Amino acid sequence: QMISDVEYYNFLERLAREDGDGTTLPLRAGASMRCDDYGALGLAMKSALTLRGTYDRAERYGRVLTNVATYPVEKTDDGAFIHLYREGERRLGMRLSNEATIASITTIGREVSTKSFNPIKVYFKHAAPSTIKAHEDYFGCSVYFDSDKDALLVSNDMLQTPNKLGDAGVSKFFETHLESELAQLSDDGALDKQIRMHISQSLSEGIPKVSDIAGQLGMSARTLQRRLSEQGYSYQTLVAESRRELARRL
Repeated sequence: QMISDVEYYNFLERLAREDGDGTTLPLRAGASMRCDDYGALGLAMKSALTLRGTYDRAERYGRVLTNVATYPVEKTDDGAFIHLYREGERRLGMRLSNEATIASITTIGREVSTKSFNPIKVYFKHAAPSTIKAHEDYFGCSVYFDSDKDALLVSNDMLQTPNKLGDAGVSKFFETHLESELAQLSDDGALDKQIRMHISQSLSEGIPKVSDIAGQLGMSARTLQRRLSEQGYSYQTLVAESRRELARRL
């Protein structure tokens, strides 16, 4: 059952007050997650042939779990950034949620991969806690706060590593199931929000092409523009609004 992001952040903030160790709370929460906790999406991630396939499924099918966050995979010379992009006020609850999500992405990598997994680097947009030793110990790498992204950098070698339970037939079965779930989601009202998320994530590299954004959302450029027009938007308008929002945050 879906709950609002605001209520979830309230819940995390209350936990942090009552837990006694709010700094490590999101790390412990992320460490507790397993693929099976994510239903069909988790099974699709576990049965993907490689770690890259696992993260590609999170990017493609993340909307079956949430409509306030996306998980773009951005290729780099060293490997790929696994991004977390979440809209909303950057309050304590969001900070805790973002850290728990990045921690769970790491945990899933450790669960599925046939090699011992650590990211190369981890980044958070928010300010650092009083000590980051627990974060560096958990992730096994340097952790950077006050960054321009919430993400972890994973090496090419790790991304190409086979998964323990990778199975082409099983993976295809769950992909088909998840495609059906995506098709049933009533997401027209949130389409502009999804597009803004993808545009904002890409702006550091320049204005993204409408075909690129459409591909990330599993549709053609013509279909995306038609659906936006039906809602009274244009792609150019959303680009301009995303640029203004980025400028405001900076």
